[in-house]
Amino acid sequence: MSLRLNMKSIIRYLLSSFLLFIVVTGNAQEDNSLKKGLRIGIDLSPIVLMGFDPGRVGVAIAMDYEFKKNFFGVIEGGWLDYKIDHPEYNYQLNGIYALVGTDYNFLKEEGRVDNDIFFVGIRYGASSFQQQTDNITYTNYWGTFEDTYESQHLFGQWAEITGGLKVELYFAKNVFIGWTLRAKILISGKNNDILQPYVIPGYGNTEKNLKFGLSWFVAYRIPFKE
Repeated sequence: MSLRLNMKSIIRYLLSSFLLFIVVTGNAQEDNSLKKGLRIGIDLSPIVLMGFDPGRVGVAIAMDYEFKKNFFGVIEGGWLDYKIDHPEYNYQLNGIYALVGTDYNFLKEEGRVDNDIFFVGIRYGASSFQQQTDNITYTNYWGTFEDTYESQHLFGQWAEITGGLKVELYFAKNVFIGWTLRAKILISGKNNDILQPYVIPGYGNTEKNLKFGLSWFVAYRIPFKE
């Protein structure tokens, strides 16, 4: 439990430091010739979910770069530790995930406000994770028994169709906030002979093969000269 609490404190500290960094450097950046750059952000949704589900600890980041006019290459990734303490079993899962894809900006230059973008995109996601279940208690004709499912190393894949908005803050140049709506289609990782994983890091609950999600983020663009 202390390790999980320490991890939450570390995540809060990293988030606070990141927000301070982007605000300070954003206010210091006044060169209008710096138009493009590598945008690096923190996805706030895992941090929000931690407040509603104390068994969940996670962090996620995202990067994008405009490699061609209105086309952005995107890389996302994260880590998840998930724990369920139930009277009849204890479930633990932890793993990492990554997504790669492309976004297309629909806002034309004459209609843009600063560097805002309204986009749609596609993603391919993959996750490598481990799960284990301890202290399983069950009762049958012969009595009450306890069992354990040893740690398993699993792999999951999914595809995403995304859409969203990224808005540059008026008072902090190169600092962006935004949201991304995600339609996720599970490709593999749900079926398992021993125990179906409860969640797949990056995808979420495995109850459905099609699910929707929403991400909120804050990001800083490291500017490059044109």
